[in-house]
Amino acid sequence: MGGRQLAVVLIIGACVPPAARAGQPAPDPPGQAARTDVAVGFTMQAPPDVNLPPRCEALSLPCGTPRTFPDFGLALSAAAHVDGRVAVVGEASVFDNTWYSSLTRSGKESNVVRQLTAGVRFTVVPPAVGGGRARGVRLFGQVLAGSEWSTVQSARPVVQPGGGIDAKLSNGPTIRIELDYDAVQGEGRNLSGTRVFVGLVHGVGALAR
Repeated sequence: MGGRQLAVVLIIGACVPPAARAGQPAPDPPGQAARTDVAVGFTMQAPPDVNLPPRCEALSLPCGTPRTFPDFGLALSAAAHVDGRVAVVGEASVFDNTWYSSLTRSGKESNVVRQLTAGVRFTVVPPAVGGGRARGVRLFGQVLAGSEWSTVQSARPVVQPGGGIDAKLSNGPTIRIELDYDAVQGEGRNLSGTRVFVGLVHGVGALAR
């Protein structure tokens, strides 16, 4: 092999990714959208406090001081991406809504709240400092709608607009932080309020370019 041919072979070898040289598919470029993704994490809700006037008086519950902790729960969502910006989303969630009551020995009652929703998510890649696009960071907004039911309420419609950020850690998982608002329709006990979701996202496959 001549010197010129050897130089060409060395240059090509240096440009080919190690995974491809080993006969393995090269990893997806950072920031490329997954075909589908699944997110699981915990939630913090802040529905109206029924132990504060005038709700406590209307519901014949003890009236006391404002709550000091949110209601905690779990949520699982899955998204199928139509392209790099639009995805169809479905979510299931549950949280425990507790209030003070004179009807139990413990002085508290627990209301288990469940939701099933679906909708559309829109995603953008923000600009990076110094130009170009940020790598491993995605901002999104979404609108979900579905049904909510609980221990003390039958099923009723709910609309949940929200948004958040997905940030992929270096050589690690993708973390999602999301802020939503549950707008529950119906009379009587209403659990509308702000919700915070914090969890991990796992992407499967990659969208075709």
